[in-house]
Amino acid sequence: MKNSTYEKYTIAASLIQDFYHLQISVFDQEDQIEKFIDKNRIHNVQAFFTSEILNLYTQQYVPDRIYYLTDAFMVHLVIFFIEENPVVIGPFCTLLMTPKDARTIFDQYKITNLSQTDFFSYLSSLPAIKESELFRMVSSLIHTVCPQSPEKQIQHINFFNHTALIPKEYETREHYTELLEKRYTYEQHFIQAIERGNSRSAIFNLHNMQMDVAYLKRIGTTLENERIGAAITRTTVRLAALRSGLPAIVVDRISSQNTAVTHSAKSVEEILTAKEKMIREFCNAIHHYKDQKYSFLVQSALYFFDHEYYKDIRIKELADELNVSLNYLISVFRKETGTTPNSYLQKSRMKQASILLSSTDMSMQEISSSVGISDANYFIKVFKKLYGETPTNYRRKYRS
Repeated sequence: MKNSTYEKYTIAASLIQDFYHLQISVFDQEDQIEKFIDKNRIHNVQAFFTSEILNLYTQQYVPDRIYYLTDAFMVHLVIFFIEENPVVIGPFCTLLMTPKDARTIFDQYKITNLSQTDFFSYLSSLPAIKESELFRMVSSLIHTVCPQSPEKQIQHINFFNHTALIPKEYETREHYTELLEKRYTYEQHFIQAIERGNSRSAIFNLHNMQMDVAYLKRIGTTLENERIGAAITRTTVRLAALRSGLPAIVVDRISSQNTAVTHSAKSVEEILTAKEKMIREFCNAIHHYKDQKYSFLVQSALYFFDHEYYKDIRIKELADELNVSLNYLISVFRKETGTTPNSYLQKSRMKQASILLSSTDMSMQEISSSVGISDANYFIKVFKKLYGETPTNYRRKYRS
């Protein structure tokens, strides 16, 4: 790869590896394929883990193709090219299995030299990720590294007898004790991550929980099922957030926003995106307010000022909602933060305005309205008081 392309690839690949625990390899040396096979193959029934197959798909430059390979264990590899360099993502899984499923595969391929313990140990070492999410990831990686790359077509290549391998029992799911135990473990890790304010760990465990629900079918769902799933997740997160010490009024505000988005969503992807956004917002709030050591009352007021600055906030109405008097709210807020609620709100609004001034071409009236101030002249006056210069001069200085 060119130096500039390689730098972009390294950054993007590193992010994907860190977040999804996926291997991403560029085969640019002769001995890499053999090392890759030795590292990732557990049994010779995995047909694509051979030098012949991997050489076939990595040595013939096909710029418009993404190969999606599936072996007898329902393990996958994705292969595509960036500037004639073959990139391999995986191995990974999109399915979970029980001992009954393993016996079906072992019988189908007459496997006698591999124990089920080793088989499940191998599968559990691989990341679980939805096929649709994987392809979005690949598309983003390619677009980031090579924006001018031609549109790529996905070609599925199966190294198994699909009809014989997938029995009808997969559709009914009578034996799922192992899956429930695994899901319980993921759920506990998910709750613990929320309580710590660790959004990355929480979302990772959420993905694993969602994979469990899909059993051995290709991941897919209906809009109504996802709404139900989002409600269950929302309840779990709410309880974990309250247990972490986040004020109830903040919990209700974030939760209500997700409820509204989920109810109006027109696609499964919208619901999944909103669910992850909710988790990040909860974790950010937990992480932030744990560090600040403020009282519940002040934490609640700070959340309103930091996240709803664009609304017409009346301090008296906020005090009523928090079930305290206006004077008490002002007194406690000043004691803990060193400033009044109105002053903090103004600073929060002007901070957001400064970001818009330096990053957009919005007019003064548009920026003023977007930070909760209807009068542009008053906005200019407040901004100049806090920053020592007019919004126009600020924009000119930071965009020159």
